[in-house]
Amino acid sequence: MTADVEEFKKKDISAFFKQTALIPKDFHQPEEIYRIFSERYSTDDPATIWLLTRLFFGTGSPNSFDQLSKICITLRQNQNLPTPQTTYSLRQVIQALDSLDVQLSVASVLRRYFLVSLKTHRMKLEEEHQHSPSVRTRKVPKRLATVSENGQSQTVSTFDRADTQALSKMMEEAYPDLQLTRRIRGGAVDEYQRKLAALKERIRSGRNWKTLEEKFGPSILLLIPSKDEYNIRDSE
Repeated sequence: MTADVEEFKKKDISAFFKQTALIPKDFHQPEEIYRIFSERYSTDDPATIWLLTRLFFGTGSPNSFDQLSKICITLRQNQNLPTPQTTYSLRQVIQALDSLDVQLSVASVLRRYFLVSLKTHRMKLEEEHQHSPSVRTRKVPKRLATVSENGQSQTVSTFDRADTQALSKMMEEAYPDLQLTRRIRGGAVDEYQRKLAALKERIRSGRNWKTLEEKFGPSILLLIPSKDEYNIRDSE
């Protein structure tokens, strides 16, 4: 007996998307993996099948292999990064951990400045669109979007708020080779939507750092500890 695939409800899928990276539309979708595990695993417990599905996307998805690829490329390009060796002594292990901790702190602090810069770009673009002569109700024409439905592409004309228009402009400049697409509720996501979600999250992460930088100057970003003992994060 297999677990009822209907137990895998849309709200579960929605929660899954929020907890993990967006799944490319050309890859297996959660419902399909759930069904496969349900048919092949000797249990009819939906909770177990759901756990296996999440584990699959946590370790065997394109995002996992993309992470592995980036790690390998970075290690090849940066010989200064310590890599685990079975011959390391305890002292060498501690030294490697100390070195990585320093590099993590440096990366964390530098990331704050880039997040602030990203937030600044967003604010400038949004202000430009808000003061555009064609914007009277905070709505501006958006360039035509190509939408894929039932295997066929169609072009639709939409209108967006000035802040959304600014976001579209950022995507256009950051990823000129990606074609603008519109998210379809309940549908799979493509590379454009994945990049868009990541951009939105980075802008959100830069909001509080931008506020601190405006109140206390850019040097404050260097002084805030990057470790967790003070519980100071980009969202708090």
